[in-house]
Amino acid sequence: DAFKDLETSFANGADAIVFEGSDYQKLDFYMTEIRKKYPNAVLGVNFLGGDENLNTYKETFELAKKHKCQIAWTDFSGIDLINEAPEISLHTVLSLKPDDVFYVSGIHMKYSTLTDPNKSIEKSAMQAMGWVDGIVITGLKTGVATDPERVKRARSVIGDYPMGVASGVSAENVHTILPYIDYA
Repeated sequence: DAFKDLETSFANGADAIVFEGSDYQKLDFYMTEIRKKYPNAVLGVNFLGGDENLNTYKETFELAKKHKCQIAWTDFSGIDLINEAPEISLHTVLSLKPDDVFYVSGIHMKYSTLTDPNKSIEKSAMQAMGWVDGIVITGLKTGVATDPERVKRARSVIGDYPMGVASGVSAENVHTILPYIDYA
C-alpha cells in the first residue's frame, strides 16, 4: 500500500510524501524499501511512538537521517505544553535536528490537552515560528477535518510562514482550507 500511495500521489502532482507509523521497526523497514525504489523522491517520516512516547523527535530525526528524508514531522515539538507528555526543551530538539531536514510539527494537536487551556492557536502559531520550519494543525481526532476557522486564525498571525494541515483532509473539504495552507 505504501508503494501504491506513493506512486499515485506523485503521479497526481504531489511534491513530497510523508510516511508515518507507530511501529518503529516496520517504519524503518518500509522507509528502507521505499528509498531503494525511489532514491531521489522527496520523502518525509513521522514516528508516532504511541501514548507512552509522544515526544518522538529523537526517533523521527534518526529515521530521517538514516533514510535521507527531506522532511521530519513530529506531532509534538514542545511548543505547546500538554498534559499527556513531559515538557521537553526546544533547544534539545533543535540540537538534534538534521540541518538538511525541513522540520514540521503541530500546534494544538488532536488527542492532547494543553496545560494552559486558555492558550490561543494564534499564540502557539507565533511561538512555533523559528522553532519549526513548518507548522501543522489537525482536526480534533483522526479522520476529522481541521476547522477552517482555526487554520485561518493561525494564518492571520504568521503571514507567509509555512503551515499545513493533517487529519481528515479530503477532496470534498480541502477547498475550505486551501487558501490558508501550504501543504496537507
